[in-house]
Amino acid sequence: MLARGTETLASRGPNLRNNPNTENGLAALELVKLKETDPALLLMRRLQNYVIYTPTTPVLRGVAPETQPTQPLGLSGGRLPEAVQELLLGRLENEFAKGVCKEALNLIGWAKSYGAAAASSLPLSPAASSSPMVIKFWDKYMMSGRNVLSGYDASEGALDVLFLAVLAAHPKAPSFCAVDNADHGLNPPWRPHSQSDSPIGS
Repeated sequence: MLARGTETLASRGPNLRNNPNTENGLAALELVKLKETDPALLLMRRLQNYVIYTPTTPVLRGVAPETQPTQPLGLSGGRLPEAVQELLLGRLENEFAKGVCKEALNLIGWAKSYGAAAASSLPLSPAASSSPMVIKFWDKYMMSGRNVLSGYDASEGALDVLFLAVLAAHPKAPSFCAVDNADHGLNPPWRPHSQSDSPIGS
């Protein structure tokens, strides 16, 4: 049922007479009657763009192809380097994005900074350089000049943090979405923080 306050805009059920075709959305047909500013219309548009992400480590690392490409991230985590780069560039004009980027770095305790770079600029194996861009980390505990790691070398949890950061603050990220097993790759100390206080878990 789609309702505005106590007013029912669209409804159907097994006991309704002349029950419409259950294969088609009845609420969507009612949208043409609503004004652009109607909250019910805004809700339906969010629901129409709803997606469920299931990020997988090989796709996040760039060693497996994305089979369900969308913007800014594929449903399996494809396009992560490009999306991270866009988020970092956009944070200069967006305070929320700046906060999310900073929080993501704090969650990845061993990293001094992160970004994205052309795969050809890093010493990668052929398997790891299958995509044109890769995630790039600077490890704060390693010797300078030898402290650059790619997403292929980094932990799964670090990639998951960046994935969630993009969904939280990228301007093209869906406003209504879900992530299957969002915390499966996170270290235990990260979990309560990422699901409560952090904007990434909001």
